Amino acid sequence: MVLGSPSSPDDDDDDAPTSTPNNLSPTSEPNSSPNSSPTSGPAGNTPTSGPASGNTPTSGPASGNTPTSGPAGNSPSLPTSGPNSNPSGNSPTTGPSTSACTDSPLRMKIVINGRNRRRGCSWAARLNTQERCNIATVASHCPITCANYSGNCNVDSQARFKTQKPDGQNIMRSCDPWVKNNPNYRCTFPGVMKTCRSTC
Repeated sequence: MVLGSPSSPDDDDDDAPTSTPNNLSPTSEPNSSPNSSPTSGPAGNTPTSGPASGNTPTSGPASGNTPTSGPAGNSPSLPTSGPNSNPSGNSPTTGPSTSACTDSPLRMKIVINGRNRRRGCSWAARLNTQERCNIATVASHCPITCANYSGNCNVDSQARFKTQKPDGQNIMRSCDPWVKNNPNYRCTFPGVMKTCRSTC
C-alpha cells in the first residue's frame, strides 16, 4: 500500500500561527492627573447675592401713584373782586339822544307886519316867546325853544330857510320838497340835518 506523500506545508496553514505574536505595548504612560479640573462649586446657576433686579423693591410708592397734597380734581376758583357793575356788557347810556331834536341853526323866513324877514331861533327866545312860538313855522323850526308851548320835536321845519351850496352860494330852500327829493346829498348842506330832522 502506497502511502500518500507527505502533505504540503500549505495544507496545515489553517492551524499554524501566522507569525510571531505581536507584543502590544501601551502607547504612552498613564496620565497621572484627570483630564478636567473640578469646578469651584456645583454646576448650574450660581445663586445671586440678592433678589433678581427685576423684582427689586422700591423705596416708596410708584411715581404714577404719588399722593397729592389735596383732593383730586379742579382747584376751586377764587372769588372775583366783586360783582360786575355792568353785567349786560353794554355801557349804559347817559340819556336819550338830543341830536334829532334841536333848534335849527339856520335863519328862517317869516312875515312880520306884512314884510318878509329872516330870523333865527334866538329871536323867538329873546322876547315874546309864547307869542312867537304860536307861529307854526317858528314852532317847527325851533322845537327846543318852543317845547313848552307846541311840543313839536323831531319834525321837519315848515319854514323856508337860508343855507349854502357847496360853492358858497346862499339859497332859500325848504325841507319839503327840496330836501326830500335828494336827502342823501342835500342833508349834507350846512345846518340842513338839524333843520329837516325827520327827513335827514
